[in-house]
Amino acid sequence: MLRHSNSRTYAVLDQVLGGLGRKARGRAEKDEHDQADGYIPFKVRFLAWWEGLEPADILTRMDQDDEAAAKPSPKALVIDGSAGKGTAEGAARRTDVLQRIWGEGCHIPGGADFTLSLAQACQLEPDMKVLDLNAGMGAAARDIASKLGVTVAGKELDSELAKVGMALSEQADLAEAAAIEPYDPEELKLPRGAYDCILAREVLFLINDKLDFLRMLRDALKVRGQLTFTDYVVTDDANSGRELAQWREAEPRKVQPWTTDRYLMVMGELSLEVQTFEDITPQFIRLALSAWDSFKQELGKAGVNRAFANAMLVEAELWQRRIQLMKSGDLRVLQVHASKKETATMSDW
Repeated sequence: MLRHSNSRTYAVLDQVLGGLGRKARGRAEKDEHDQADGYIPFKVRFLAWWEGLEPADILTRMDQDDEAAAKPSPKALVIDGSAGKGTAEGAARRTDVLQRIWGEGCHIPGGADFTLSLAQACQLEPDMKVLDLNAGMGAAARDIASKLGVTVAGKELDSELAKVGMALSEQADLAEAAAIEPYDPEELKLPRGAYDCILAREVLFLINDKLDFLRMLRDALKVRGQLTFTDYVVTDDANSGRELAQWREAEPRKVQPWTTDRYLMVMGELSLEVQTFEDITPQFIRLALSAWDSFKQELGKAGVNRAFANAMLVEAELWQRRIQLMKSGDLRVLQVHASKKETATMSDW
Protein backbone atom coordinates (compact mmCIF):
# COMPACT_ATOMS: atom_id res chain seq x y z
CA MET A 1 0.00 0.00 0.00
CA LEU A 2 1.30 3.44 -0.87
CA ARG A 3 0.16 6.51 1.07
CA HIS A 4 0.76 9.37 -1.28
CA SER A 5 2.01 12.72 -0.18
CA ASN A 6 0.41 15.62 -1.96
CA SER A 7 3.42 16.01 -4.28
CA ARG A 8 3.03 12.40 -5.49
CA THR A 9 -0.69 12.84 -6.04
CA TYR A 10 0.02 15.99 -8.07
CA ALA A 11 2.36 14.00 -10.31
CA VAL A 12 -0.22 11.32 -11.04
CA LEU A 13 -3.01 13.76 -11.76
CA ASP A 14 -0.87 16.16 -13.78
CA GLN A 15 0.91 13.65 -15.95
CA VAL A 16 -2.06 11.39 -16.66
CA LEU A 17 -5.23 13.38 -16.05
CA GLY A 18 -4.15 16.99 -16.18
CA GLY A 19 -1.19 17.07 -18.55
CA LEU A 20 -2.43 14.55 -21.14
CA GLY A 21 0.86 14.56 -22.98
CA ARG A 22 2.08 18.04 -22.00
CA LYS A 23 5.26 18.36 -19.99
CA ALA A 24 4.39 17.76 -16.35
CA ARG A 25 4.77 20.69 -14.02
CA GLY A 26 5.26 19.68 -10.40
CA ARG A 27 5.56 22.94 -8.48
CA ALA A 28 3.63 26.16 -8.17
CA GLU A 29 6.16 28.51 -9.76
CA LYS A 30 5.99 26.48 -12.96
CA ASP A 31 2.24 27.11 -13.12
CA GLU A 32 2.66 30.89 -13.09
CA HIS A 33 2.04 31.25 -16.81
CA ASP A 34 -1.16 29.22 -16.53
CA GLN A 35 -2.31 31.31 -13.60
CA ALA A 36 -1.56 34.54 -15.43
CA ASP A 37 -4.22 33.83 -18.03
CA GLY A 38 -6.72 32.53 -15.48
CA TYR A 39 -6.20 28.83 -16.17
CA ILE A 40 -6.10 26.58 -13.09
CA PRO A 41 -4.60 23.14 -13.82
CA PHE A 42 -6.88 20.16 -13.28
CA LYS A 43 -4.62 18.75 -10.58
CA VAL A 44 -5.04 21.91 -8.55
CA ARG A 45 -8.79 22.16 -9.09
CA PHE A 46 -9.26 18.47 -8.18
CA LEU A 47 -7.29 18.71 -4.95
CA ALA A 48 -8.90 22.01 -3.99
CA TRP A 49 -12.34 20.46 -4.41
CA TRP A 50 -11.23 17.28 -2.65
CA GLU A 51 -9.91 19.02 0.44
CA GLY A 52 -12.41 21.88 0.55
CA LEU A 53 -9.74 24.53 -0.04
CA GLU A 54 -9.21 27.35 -2.47
CA PRO A 55 -6.89 26.70 -5.46
CA ALA A 56 -4.53 29.36 -4.08
CA ASP A 57 -4.13 27.29 -0.89
CA ILE A 58 -3.16 24.24 -2.93
CA LEU A 59 -0.65 26.25 -4.95
CA THR A 60 0.89 27.60 -1.76
CA ARG A 61 1.23 24.15 -0.29
CA MET A 62 2.77 22.85 -3.50
CA ASP A 63 5.48 25.44 -3.05
CA GLN A 64 6.40 24.32 0.45
CA ASP A 65 9.62 22.45 1.10
CA ASP A 66 9.85 18.71 0.51
CA GLU A 67 9.79 17.87 4.20
CA ALA A 68 6.52 19.66 4.79
CA ALA A 69 5.00 18.36 1.58
CA ALA A 70 5.90 14.80 2.53
CA LYS A 71 3.74 14.94 5.68
CA PRO A 72 0.55 12.97 5.01
CA SER A 73 -2.64 15.00 5.02
CA PRO A 74 -5.57 13.76 7.13
CA LYS A 75 -7.40 13.60 3.81
CA ALA A 76 -4.52 11.97 1.91
CA LEU A 77 -5.54 9.47 -0.73
CA VAL A 78 -4.34 5.92 -0.28
CA ILE A 79 -3.37 4.15 -3.48
CA ASP A 80 -3.82 0.47 -2.80
CA GLY A 81 -4.67 -1.86 -5.65
CA SER A 82 -5.81 -4.56 -3.22
CA ALA A 83 -8.21 -2.31 -1.28
CA GLY A 84 -11.71 -3.76 -1.50
CA LYS A 85 -10.57 -6.55 -3.78
CA GLY A 86 -12.75 -9.62 -3.51
CA THR A 87 -15.65 -7.70 -1.98
CA ALA A 88 -18.86 -6.72 -3.74
CA GLU A 89 -18.30 -3.09 -2.82
CA GLY A 90 -14.73 -3.08 -4.12
CA ALA A 91 -15.74 -4.80 -7.35
CA ALA A 92 -18.57 -2.35 -7.96
CA ARG A 93 -16.29 0.61 -7.33
CA ARG A 94 -13.59 -0.69 -9.66
CA THR A 95 -15.97 -1.50 -12.50
CA ASP A 96 -17.54 1.94 -12.08
CA VAL A 97 -14.13 3.59 -12.44
CA LEU A 98 -13.23 1.50 -15.49
CA GLN A 99 -16.50 2.25 -17.26
CA ARG A 100 -16.32 5.96 -16.55
CA ILE A 101 -12.83 6.06 -18.04
CA TRP A 102 -13.13 3.66 -20.98
CA GLY A 103 -16.85 3.61 -21.70
CA GLU A 104 -19.91 1.59 -20.70
CA GLY A 105 -19.01 -2.08 -20.42
CA CYS A 106 -15.38 -1.37 -21.39
CA HIS A 107 -12.03 -1.72 -19.65
CA ILE A 108 -9.32 -0.88 -22.22
CA PRO A 109 -8.49 1.95 -24.67
CA GLY A 110 -10.63 2.18 -27.77
CA GLY A 111 -13.46 0.36 -26.06
CA ALA A 112 -16.03 -1.56 -28.06
CA ASP A 113 -15.60 0.55 -31.20
CA PHE A 114 -11.95 -0.40 -31.72
CA THR A 115 -12.58 -4.10 -31.05
CA LEU A 116 -15.58 -4.03 -33.39
CA SER A 117 -13.36 -2.58 -36.13
CA LEU A 118 -10.95 -5.49 -35.68
CA ALA A 119 -13.82 -7.96 -36.05
CA GLN A 120 -15.20 -6.15 -39.10
CA ALA A 121 -11.81 -6.48 -40.80
CA CYS A 122 -12.30 -10.24 -40.62
CA GLN A 123 -15.34 -9.96 -42.93
CA LEU A 124 -17.53 -12.04 -40.69
CA GLU A 125 -20.86 -13.39 -41.90
CA PRO A 126 -24.03 -14.07 -39.90
CA ASP A 127 -24.00 -17.22 -37.76
CA MET A 128 -20.21 -17.36 -37.62
CA LYS A 129 -18.53 -18.06 -34.27
CA VAL A 130 -16.11 -15.65 -32.60
CA LEU A 131 -13.88 -16.10 -29.55
CA ASP A 132 -12.92 -12.96 -27.58
CA LEU A 133 -10.08 -13.57 -25.13
CA ASN A 134 -10.15 -10.17 -23.42
CA ALA A 135 -13.88 -9.62 -23.17
CA GLY A 136 -13.84 -7.47 -20.04
CA MET A 137 -17.42 -6.46 -19.24
CA GLY A 138 -18.55 -7.56 -22.69
CA ALA A 139 -19.37 -4.31 -24.50
CA ALA A 140 -17.39 -5.33 -27.59
CA ALA A 141 -18.78 -8.87 -27.57
CA ARG A 142 -22.35 -7.53 -27.45
CA ASP A 143 -21.67 -5.01 -30.23
CA ILE A 144 -20.09 -7.65 -32.46
CA ALA A 145 -22.91 -10.11 -31.83
CA SER A 146 -25.74 -7.65 -32.39
CA LYS A 147 -24.25 -5.72 -35.32
CA LEU A 148 -22.65 -8.58 -37.24
CA GLY A 149 -25.12 -11.34 -36.42
CA VAL A 150 -22.48 -13.71 -35.04
CA THR A 151 -22.14 -15.65 -31.80
CA VAL A 152 -19.35 -14.45 -29.51
CA ALA A 153 -17.82 -16.57 -26.75
CA GLY A 154 -16.36 -13.96 -24.43
CA LYS A 155 -13.63 -14.98 -22.01
CA GLU A 156 -12.12 -12.73 -19.37
CA LEU A 157 -9.15 -13.22 -17.02
CA ASP A 158 -10.72 -11.07 -14.29
CA SER A 159 -13.61 -12.93 -12.68
CA GLU A 160 -15.15 -9.72 -11.33
CA LEU A 161 -15.30 -8.15 -14.80
CA ALA A 162 -16.64 -11.39 -16.27
CA LYS A 163 -19.45 -11.50 -13.71
CA VAL A 164 -20.50 -7.95 -14.54
CA GLY A 165 -20.16 -8.67 -18.26
CA MET A 166 -22.43 -11.70 -18.11
CA ALA A 167 -25.03 -9.76 -16.15
CA LEU A 168 -24.98 -7.00 -18.77
CA SER A 169 -25.33 -9.55 -21.58
CA GLU A 170 -28.34 -11.06 -19.82
CA GLN A 171 -29.89 -7.61 -19.44
CA ALA A 172 -29.42 -7.05 -23.17
CA ASP A 173 -30.99 -10.44 -24.03
CA LEU A 174 -27.61 -11.55 -25.42
CA ALA A 175 -26.77 -14.21 -22.84
CA GLU A 176 -26.26 -16.81 -25.57
CA ALA A 177 -25.01 -14.60 -28.39
CA ALA A 178 -22.46 -12.80 -26.18
CA ALA A 179 -21.79 -14.94 -23.13
CA ILE A 180 -18.95 -13.78 -20.87
CA GLU A 181 -17.11 -16.18 -18.56
CA PRO A 182 -13.86 -16.12 -16.58
CA TYR A 183 -10.93 -18.28 -17.60
CA ASP A 184 -7.42 -19.25 -16.64
CA PRO A 185 -5.12 -19.27 -19.69
CA GLU A 186 -3.02 -22.03 -18.17
CA GLU A 187 -6.08 -24.27 -17.98
CA LEU A 188 -7.88 -23.18 -21.15
CA LYS A 189 -8.79 -25.94 -23.60
CA LEU A 190 -10.36 -25.08 -26.93
CA PRO A 191 -12.03 -27.44 -29.42
CA ARG A 192 -10.32 -27.82 -32.78
CA GLY A 193 -11.80 -26.05 -35.76
CA ALA A 194 -14.53 -24.34 -33.73
CA TYR A 195 -14.14 -20.63 -34.50
CA ASP A 196 -14.25 -18.42 -37.56
CA CYS A 197 -12.47 -15.61 -35.73
CA ILE A 198 -10.42 -15.24 -32.56
CA LEU A 199 -9.82 -11.81 -31.02
CA ALA A 200 -7.17 -11.23 -28.36
CA ARG A 201 -6.66 -7.62 -27.32
CA GLU A 202 -3.70 -6.89 -25.00
CA VAL A 203 -3.75 -10.27 -23.30
CA LEU A 204 -0.96 -12.37 -24.82
CA PHE A 205 1.74 -10.45 -22.93
CA LEU A 206 0.31 -12.06 -19.78
CA ILE A 207 0.61 -15.62 -21.10
CA ASN A 208 3.54 -17.69 -19.90
CA ASP A 209 3.87 -20.21 -22.74
CA LYS A 210 2.79 -18.07 -25.68
CA LEU A 211 3.95 -20.52 -28.34
CA ASP A 212 1.72 -23.33 -27.08
CA PHE A 213 -1.11 -20.87 -26.50
CA LEU A 214 -0.88 -19.51 -30.04
CA ARG A 215 -0.71 -23.04 -31.40
CA MET A 216 -3.92 -23.84 -29.52
CA LEU A 217 -5.57 -20.73 -31.00
CA ARG A 218 -4.52 -21.73 -34.50
CA ASP A 219 -5.91 -25.23 -34.01
CA ALA A 220 -9.18 -23.78 -32.67
CA LEU A 221 -9.71 -21.86 -35.92
CA LYS A 222 -11.64 -23.25 -38.85
CA VAL A 223 -9.81 -23.42 -42.17
CA ARG A 224 -9.28 -19.83 -43.36
CA GLY A 225 -10.34 -18.65 -39.91
CA GLN A 226 -8.99 -15.30 -38.74
CA LEU A 227 -6.75 -14.54 -35.74
CA THR A 228 -6.55 -10.88 -34.77
CA PHE A 229 -4.67 -9.62 -31.77
CA THR A 230 -3.05 -6.54 -30.30
CA ASP A 231 -0.33 -6.89 -27.71
CA TYR A 232 2.33 -5.02 -25.78
CA VAL A 233 5.80 -5.76 -27.14
CA VAL A 234 9.32 -4.67 -26.22
CA THR A 235 12.61 -4.20 -28.02
CA ASP A 236 15.56 -6.44 -27.30
CA ASP A 237 17.52 -3.55 -25.81
CA ALA A 238 14.68 -2.33 -23.59
CA ASN A 239 13.70 -5.75 -22.27
CA SER A 240 16.36 -5.73 -19.56
CA GLY A 241 16.23 -2.00 -18.77
CA ARG A 242 15.35 -0.43 -15.43
CA GLU A 243 12.15 1.19 -16.69
CA LEU A 244 10.81 -2.11 -18.03
CA ALA A 245 11.75 -3.85 -14.79
CA GLN A 246 9.78 -1.25 -12.80
CA TRP A 247 6.83 -1.65 -15.14
CA ARG A 248 6.88 -5.43 -14.76
CA GLU A 249 6.89 -5.06 -10.99
CA ALA A 250 4.02 -2.55 -10.94
CA GLU A 251 1.62 -4.34 -13.30
CA PRO A 252 -1.29 -6.06 -11.52
CA ARG A 253 -0.44 -9.37 -13.22
CA LYS A 254 2.87 -10.95 -14.18
CA VAL A 255 3.87 -9.75 -17.63
CA GLN A 256 6.03 -11.59 -20.15
CA PRO A 257 6.08 -9.55 -23.35
CA TRP A 258 7.67 -10.73 -26.57
CA THR A 259 9.47 -8.68 -29.19
CA THR A 260 7.96 -7.95 -32.62
CA ASP A 261 10.61 -10.16 -34.22
CA ARG A 262 9.61 -13.07 -32.01
CA TYR A 263 5.97 -12.71 -33.02
CA LEU A 264 6.85 -12.51 -36.71
CA MET A 265 8.96 -15.65 -36.48
CA VAL A 266 6.26 -17.61 -34.64
CA MET A 267 3.58 -16.63 -37.15
CA GLY A 268 5.74 -18.32 -39.77
CA GLU A 269 6.41 -21.34 -37.57
CA LEU A 270 2.68 -21.85 -37.09
CA SER A 271 2.00 -21.49 -40.83
CA LEU A 272 -0.34 -18.57 -40.23
CA GLU A 273 -0.77 -16.28 -43.22
CA VAL A 274 -0.15 -12.73 -42.01
CA GLN A 275 -2.23 -9.93 -43.55
CA THR A 276 -1.43 -7.19 -41.01
CA PHE A 277 1.65 -6.77 -38.84
CA GLU A 278 1.72 -3.17 -37.67
CA ASP A 279 2.98 -0.98 -34.85
CA ILE A 280 -0.11 0.97 -33.74
CA THR A 281 1.44 2.65 -30.69
CA PRO A 282 0.67 6.27 -31.72
CA GLN A 283 -2.98 5.38 -32.36
CA PHE A 284 -3.19 3.48 -29.08
CA ILE A 285 -1.77 6.41 -27.11
CA ARG A 286 -4.33 8.72 -28.71
CA LEU A 287 -7.15 6.35 -27.77
CA ALA A 288 -5.94 6.15 -24.17
CA LEU A 289 -5.40 9.89 -23.72
CA SER A 290 -8.70 10.73 -25.38
CA ALA A 291 -10.51 8.53 -22.87
CA TRP A 292 -8.71 10.16 -19.94
CA ASP A 293 -9.49 13.59 -21.33
CA SER A 294 -13.20 12.77 -21.56
CA PHE A 295 -13.07 11.32 -18.06
CA LYS A 296 -11.46 14.51 -16.78
CA GLN A 297 -14.33 16.52 -18.19
CA GLU A 298 -16.91 14.11 -16.77
CA LEU A 299 -15.43 14.31 -13.28
CA GLY A 300 -16.70 17.84 -12.90
CA LYS A 301 -20.27 16.74 -13.58
CA ALA A 302 -20.54 13.81 -11.19
CA GLY A 303 -19.86 13.20 -7.53
CA VAL A 304 -16.60 11.57 -6.48
CA ASN A 305 -16.09 10.12 -3.01
CA ARG A 306 -12.84 9.08 -1.34
CA ALA A 307 -13.10 5.41 -2.33
CA PHE A 308 -13.75 6.31 -5.97
CA ALA A 309 -10.83 8.76 -5.99
CA ASN A 310 -8.47 6.09 -4.64
CA ALA A 311 -9.62 3.56 -7.25
CA MET A 312 -9.25 6.21 -9.94
CA LEU A 313 -5.67 6.93 -8.93
CA VAL A 314 -4.77 3.23 -9.05
CA GLU A 315 -5.89 3.16 -12.69
CA ALA A 316 -4.20 6.52 -13.35
CA GLU A 317 -0.82 5.27 -12.12
CA LEU A 318 -1.13 2.09 -14.18
CA TRP A 319 -1.71 4.08 -17.36
CA GLN A 320 0.85 6.73 -16.50
CA ARG A 321 3.57 4.06 -16.50
CA ARG A 322 2.34 2.41 -19.68
CA ILE A 323 2.03 5.63 -21.66
CA GLN A 324 5.42 6.92 -20.52
CA LEU A 325 7.04 3.68 -21.71
CA MET A 326 5.21 3.87 -25.03
CA LYS A 327 6.37 7.44 -25.59
CA SER A 328 9.96 6.46 -24.77
CA GLY A 329 9.79 3.60 -27.28
CA ASP A 330 10.50 0.90 -24.69
CA LEU A 331 6.96 -0.46 -24.89
CA ARG A 332 5.05 -0.70 -28.17
CA VAL A 333 1.61 -1.93 -29.25
CA LEU A 334 1.55 -4.46 -32.07
CA GLN A 335 -1.49 -5.34 -34.19
CA VAL A 336 -1.53 -8.66 -36.04
CA HIS A 337 -4.18 -10.09 -38.36
CA ALA A 338 -3.50 -13.57 -39.71
CA SER A 339 -5.47 -16.46 -41.16
CA LYS A 340 -5.21 -20.22 -40.94
CA LYS A 341 -4.00 -21.78 -44.16
CA GLU A 342 -6.05 -24.43 -45.91
CA THR A 343 -3.34 -27.01 -45.42
CA ALA A 344 -0.60 -27.41 -42.86
CA THR A 345 2.46 -29.61 -42.77
CA MET A 346 2.84 -32.37 -40.21
CA SER A 347 5.55 -30.32 -38.49
CA ASP A 348 2.98 -27.64 -37.70
CA TRP A 349 1.02 -30.08 -35.58
